[in-house]
Amino acid sequence: MAHRVIEVAKDTMAAQQAFWRGGQQSLRHHLEQIRLPKLLKRGGLSLFLALMALTIKTSQSSEPAIIAAMYRNYAKAFPEVEAISVAELQQWQQQDDVILVDVREPAERFVSILPGAISREDFERDRDRYRHKTIVPYCTIGYRSGLYAQDLQTQGFQVFNLAGSILSWTHAGGTLVDPEGTTTHRVHVYGSQWNLTAAGYEAIW
Repeated sequence: MAHRVIEVAKDTMAAQQAFWRGGQQSLRHHLEQIRLPKLLKRGGLSLFLALMALTIKTSQSSEPAIIAAMYRNYAKAFPEVEAISVAELQQWQQQDDVILVDVREPAERFVSILPGAISREDFERDRDRYRHKTIVPYCTIGYRSGLYAQDLQTQGFQVFNLAGSILSWTHAGGTLVDPEGTTTHRVHVYGSQWNLTAAGYEAIW
């Protein structure tokens, strides 16, 4: 019995590493291709599932804190830029004329964007139109948008960076749309390091 528990614990650790490395997609591949047959043979599937459920629950509850910590570190590159939270943005959208600018690459925007956002390219083509608007750039977590906000700030725009950007938006349960305007739960997160979307969203990179 003790031997079986040790082996299941080892399987759990390996699966946890797969989960932390690549999220639920990596975990699914790990189970299907590597460990699941062995677990079934050992009869340790119930224990394994309980341990993994705890792992995923812990991960989901800690992800907003990880995102916030990462953003604070990134924000050192643009200390003069004021940040707003997703909750503040959602309030502003109900009261003020806010222009959301997605500064990510076209391939990222092709997966999903925040509703009503325009691309950086569209903003640049007609920037004088937005001279007296409140500009809120965003990206994956807020680094690229922070640098862009800093540039706009030096040019006299009223600009606020969206802290945590699209990752924090998912943790607030925000809606995402594809280029056709259809609601989607897919999110381009730029790379595996930023695979920190909320449960129910599919991260790709």
